[in-house]
Amino acid sequence: MSDRLRYEISTAPAKLEAFRPDFIPRDNLDLCGNWPGCIVTGKSGKRYFFMLTIGTAAQPFTMFTNADVISDTGFDRSAPDIVAEIPMREPLPFTWERVGEEVIINADKIGKVHFRANGYDWFGFGDRIHLHVEHLGDACSYFIPGQSGVTNPVWHQSNVGWVTGHIDGDEIEGFSLLDLAWSPPDTTWFDIEIFRDIQKHWTMWVVEYENGRRDGGYAWCGKPGWKFDAGHYVEDGHTTATQTAITTPTYHETGVPEAIRIDYGDYWVECEYDCLADWPLHPIGRVKATSTGLPIAKSYTMTEWIPDNIKPIIDGTQAGFSEFRDIRAKPAKIVDGHVVAI
Repeated sequence: MSDRLRYEISTAPAKLEAFRPDFIPRDNLDLCGNWPGCIVTGKSGKRYFFMLTIGTAAQPFTMFTNADVISDTGFDRSAPDIVAEIPMREPLPFTWERVGEEVIINADKIGKVHFRANGYDWFGFGDRIHLHVEHLGDACSYFIPGQSGVTNPVWHQSNVGWVTGHIDGDEIEGFSLLDLAWSPPDTTWFDIEIFRDIQKHWTMWVVEYENGRRDGGYAWCGKPGWKFDAGHYVEDGHTTATQTAITTPTYHETGVPEAIRIDYGDYWVECEYDCLADWPLHPIGRVKATSTGLPIAKSYTMTEWIPDNIKPIIDGTQAGFSEFRDIRAKPAKIVDGHVVAI
């Protein structure tokens, strides 16, 4: 295993072509995942979390990873599904087309996603949801080449945005993440080392200050033994990328993060979490403060916490689990960073 992960990082305005399922950012790489996701609050006071996985053009499938009503779930169980009639992580077919300045994904049962260079619209589950997203700042791209401990190179693009729309008639607004990844042909996100062996925390956030300005950002850090502290932040419309985005978590007694501080260098942000969308991967919460010192009116944050034994869980060899989605459905707990069945 290498102590320091080698990678390139850059920022640029997102281009529409990147959202085509057949787009290839470098030779010998194909799409292995496109993840639109939103954490929003309704006028009703309810919080919601949605995430969709869009697969490759060669093997077109999509699945909803989350569609939750975030209540006071705490840190020991998943939030309830808002679309319980469609099983989580069940592969469903999709088609796509380019229409003018949009790439449109049409997914059976799930709905349509209209990608634009500067955002997207998701019309989902019949007419139950409409999420309208405008990106904040530029996209940030990471290229992780093959190296010791990394057989599968990865190109990764991340975008943060602001959401408006409605869910079951409830007018909402909030935070959007949009991540895409490309890896060697015929691999999925679950196959590649960055997820299986290296990633520990993957955190995104956005704030709206009382003066109306919006900042947001992203931080991606490795497990102990890996020097990997990638990230970017959008400050008053300007995007800065860094390889020294230091993530410092504080853990709840259940084993998942209850707070995270991200130090980008001259800019920092403090996030705090109060519940889980799906146990134990996705703590949801708010931004407590940023280095700007500006009063915060609204804020949203999500982290993806990866168990140290994610590899046997994915492979179905972890005792007590037969497949990945079991970790949400079956009684389990976290012991020394490992998910174990009860």
